[in-house]
Amino acid sequence: MKRLMALLLPVVIGMWLLGSGASATPLPVGGSVFPGACPGAGCPDPGTVLASGTTHIPTATFDADVYAEVHQEAGGTLDFYYQVQTHNGSVDPVGRLSTSAFSNFTTDVFYKSIGVNDVAPDSADRTTNAVVGFSFLLGVPGGSQSALLIVKTNATAFDDRGTVALIDRSVGSGLSFEPISGVPEPTSIFLLGGLVSGLAVLLRRRLRGTL
Repeated sequence: MKRLMALLLPVVIGMWLLGSGASATPLPVGGSVFPGACPGAGCPDPGTVLASGTTHIPTATFDADVYAEVHQEAGGTLDFYYQVQTHNGSVDPVGRLSTSAFSNFTTDVFYKSIGVNDVAPDSADRTTNAVVGFSFLLGVPGGSQSALLIVKTNATAFDDRGTVALIDRSVGSGLSFEPISGVPEPTSIFLLGGLVSGLAVLLRRRLRGTL
């Protein structure tokens, strides 16, 4: 662990020096950046909270919850908020949170500390089209919490079929929110089609009764 920290520290410092001058931090596919700190220029509008939920992730070496929210900005776009909350007695600190699926959506990443002891992320990355991750060099130890981890997107719809994972020596995952296209799901289309068909039948019957 110490050797890994020694290798990563210069990289993290370099990323901080490059990224600390601005809060707006676009994260392209294949990119790795230092998330922008909020409040600050470019930070997302908190907007309206559309949904929230907690995912419990127990593993052999840590026990933690991920609290998540979906916020809608004034323009209709969605931002996804996450916070790692570790339980007392966790053996390992949580070193990383990853969440998906953000495929084909733009992503900007930020963090916001809401408590004096919140653990801020040291980097964020998007190693694939779908997955956005936040890493903590020293980890989030037992009995503490991370800063709010924010992914700003250009999506306008979401569901609760996404995945959130926590990683250190162990890996655990669960369901969370994800952005989706605004196309209605097949079930919704089917119900809408049935409603239209039913109204058409009723209208024909009424017309026959007046003839």
